[in-house]
Amino acid sequence: MTIGVLPGANIVRQYAQDSIDDHAIENISLLMEIRDNAIHFHNVGRDLHKRVQEVGAAALRNFAFAARKWFDCDLSQYQFALMPVAFETPAGVIQTVFGDDTKGAAGKLAKLLADQERKFPFEAAKPFNVGVEVELRFVRNSNAQAMPVIVSPNDPNAIRVTLSEEDMLKRYPWDYRTLCKALRKTPDFKENERFHKLRRPLEDDPRFCRVRLLDPRNKKSSKQRFYSPAILDEIVKHYV
Repeated sequence: MTIGVLPGANIVRQYAQDSIDDHAIENISLLMEIRDNAIHFHNVGRDLHKRVQEVGAAALRNFAFAARKWFDCDLSQYQFALMPVAFETPAGVIQTVFGDDTKGAAGKLAKLLADQERKFPFEAAKPFNVGVEVELRFVRNSNAQAMPVIVSPNDPNAIRVTLSEEDMLKRYPWDYRTLCKALRKTPDFKENERFHKLRRPLEDDPRFCRVRLLDPRNKKSSKQRFYSPAILDEIVKHYV
C-alpha cells in the first residue's frame, strides 16, 4: 500500500519524538505546488525565480536536519552547494522582487509562495522552515588587506573568493579559549590529548579554522588560529 506525500508527512508530524512541524509540512506543500505548476514557468518574472530558490533552499536545509536527526547522517561532509536559480544583479532583484511582472498561473503561484513565506517567516534557530532568505551580492574589492581564499586548496582550478578582515571575523569569531569554553558544556570533555587529536586535523579544514595575522597591516605580525562555531559539532559528536 502506498500513501500520498502530504498524508505521509502528517503521519511523521504525529511522531512522539523527532517529528516535523507545520513549517516543514508547508514547505513540502509549496514544493508540490511548484511541481504541479512547472508547465507555466516558461519566461516568467524574476520574482518567481527568487521565491522558488527560497523554498528549494529551505527544503534542502530541512532535509539535512532530518537526515542528521533520524539517521545520524551528516550531509555537510559532501559539501553540497545550492546554486542560484538565475544570476541577477542586486539592482535587478530589488526592482522586480516586489513587482507584478509574472502573470497568469505562474503569477498566482508567486503570490502563494510570497504569502506563505510571510505567514511562516524564516527563523534561523528553527530546525524546519518554509523558505530561507536568499541574498546574492556582487562586490568588487581591491582592498590590499582582503584575504585571498580558495575553496579547494589542492585544486588549481578552484573558484577563488576574497574575504575581507571583517568577513573573517564574522565567520571565524572564536579563539582557542572561546572554543574550549564552549566545549566545557559537553559531558566528559577535557582539554587533554584526546581533544588535541580531534582538533588538530580540523584546523587544516577551512570550514572550521583560519590562521590570521593579529595585525593585518603588518605582514610580520604574529599569527593566531581562529575557529568557526561549526567546529563545535564536529568535536562534540565524538563525546556523545
